[in-house]
Amino acid sequence: MTGTEARSLGDSSVKMAQVYGPASYIALEEASTGQRVSKSANAPKGRFYLIVLHGHFVCDTCSHLTAASIRGTIATQIWSPTSREGDFGLGHRSLPASMSRLGTPTVISLG
Repeated sequence: MTGTEARSLGDSSVKMAQVYGPASYIALEEASTGQRVSKSANAPKGRFYLIVLHGHFVCDTCSHLTAASIRGTIATQIWSPTSREGDFGLGHRSLPASMSRLGTPTVISLG
């Protein structure tokens, strides 16, 4: 997720991202959602990163049963440089306390 993605979600004022990892896909999913994830053989393998943006976002292309577009203040993406697997989330909640398990994020400029 880059400044381009932040702009595509409707907030060109986002100037920084928090990056956690590398870690396993399951560790990042559990920490970012605050929920246990079943560890199956189908879980993506490799080193993944969790990218977090804070802003005012609108996703017009996200499917949702009750609204034409989804809005949120936190955008998350689980990404790997070597895997096509990943995950995207958009919500209003604050990040769960379980994020502390991932340590201090690296902050990168999107400028």
